[in-house]
Amino acid sequence: MKGFTAPTRPGRVLDNAEAMALGQRLLNLVEDKSYGVFIEHTSRAVTSVVHGHTPVRTIGDEFTIGFRTTFGSGFPVSITTNELSVDALERIAKRAVALAPPAPPPQDAEVPDTDAKELFTFNKREFIPVSLWHDATAEAVESPPGVDDMADTVERARLHGAVTAVQSARSMLYLYKAGLTAWSHETDSELTVTARNQEDQSSGWAGIAHRDWSKASLAREAVTQRATEWAKRAVKPSAVEPGRRTAILGPTAVAQLMCALANAFDGGGVKYGMSPFSLRPGRFVETGRWNLIGERVFDARLRFSSDPTDPDGGFPPFFEQEGMYPPGLPYPAMTWIDGGVLKQLAFDTLFPGHPWSERPYSVRIEAMPGVPTSTIDEMIAACDDGIYVNRFGTLSPTTYQNGGPHTGVTRDGCFFIKNGKIDRPVKNFRILEGPAGVMNRVQMIGVPTRVALGQPETFSTRRIEEIPVKGRWGRWPQLPVIVPPLMVKDFNFVALADNV
Repeated sequence: MKGFTAPTRPGRVLDNAEAMALGQRLLNLVEDKSYGVFIEHTSRAVTSVVHGHTPVRTIGDEFTIGFRTTFGSGFPVSITTNELSVDALERIAKRAVALAPPAPPPQDAEVPDTDAKELFTFNKREFIPVSLWHDATAEAVESPPGVDDMADTVERARLHGAVTAVQSARSMLYLYKAGLTAWSHETDSELTVTARNQEDQSSGWAGIAHRDWSKASLAREAVTQRATEWAKRAVKPSAVEPGRRTAILGPTAVAQLMCALANAFDGGGVKYGMSPFSLRPGRFVETGRWNLIGERVFDARLRFSSDPTDPDGGFPPFFEQEGMYPPGLPYPAMTWIDGGVLKQLAFDTLFPGHPWSERPYSVRIEAMPGVPTSTIDEMIAACDDGIYVNRFGTLSPTTYQNGGPHTGVTRDGCFFIKNGKIDRPVKNFRILEGPAGVMNRVQMIGVPTRVALGQPETFSTRRIEEIPVKGRWGRWPQLPVIVPPLMVKDFNFVALADNV
């Protein structure tokens, strides 16, 4: 038996035939029928230019093999490797079995039959067909395009700039001996620009994300222009009294709030009172229910949905590593909120009787059909006194409750609005807001667009050589979040913040 050779085509990740051949070879190295194997192969190119310095291009190739047993510890064993020889694969399989062996049955019980219908979750299943691969992005991974011209544009505006372009290709396979087979082949890309004046007194930021790099790259000029305009307009900010004010939130700010809200849809957390969607103890006694499904929880003009086939993003239609259990199990498109009413929560196989779904880490927020939408300029024109927020710094929870109050600071574009116009730049604010509360104070809704979310925190908080960054945590660009700008009343700006 020969060793396995990684591909050299554009994108450089395994195709379906190669992944299946490797997965089957790995499964043949373990005897127990309760095992499954996962293979995750990511190729990523990152190009950065800072203050006009020489571009830095990094092309990374991450290959992870893992095993999971449906009995025993049940814990996945992940092994990151770049060696795919026969001896290496055999060592990987032996090590996995040693770390997560199947548990022997109790002495008074029959030996479990791994072909029995109790293992139905790992039998062969159907998946929603998706199309997430774009050759233009895969080719850009192999030959990253330059972004020097964008950095030059920022410098010509007498600003310091940082430009980052990311293109990635990824393949994933979850293959279980009981028959469950989940496969994904996808590309993604992101382009961001940060501009600051030379005294570091003002800054602006803009970005775009798209699975097709040829479309993302078309926005190079527009993204650069937005970032430089915000930076120029933000010079010499003045202080404005904190307090509850009307806020116009750009799409990036809305997306950051939505990311903070995603875990609130976890059915387990809702059941144990850790979500805004949990029923208060008194109402539980009255109704016998523990959640707010069927009740209005947000503004009646809003809809939240997650669809693997979303034309502006999409995602693999199954659970991934580092998500809900078990990886590889398919789940359908979900409508979470419809007309402001809570329709669904996210459950895994530990909660029988409920539809299985991942939490809405990839989500579309939009106005209900027939609801008029507004541009940011129209929102500004309708605002007599308020604050425009381009985006936030990192948002951090202040309580144990999923989707509860978060704090953070505004950044890269914060402006005072007066009498329907941007009046002047203002110093940044610290905010304290519950994302769920914000969705109940909406005044105007824009048209949704996919947002560039930047590098995930896990890339800087985990040492990759010690803890492999897998599944959704290993994505850069991050899973698509498609949201509109919103005009919100009584947004809680609690204090001034000394940042740019």
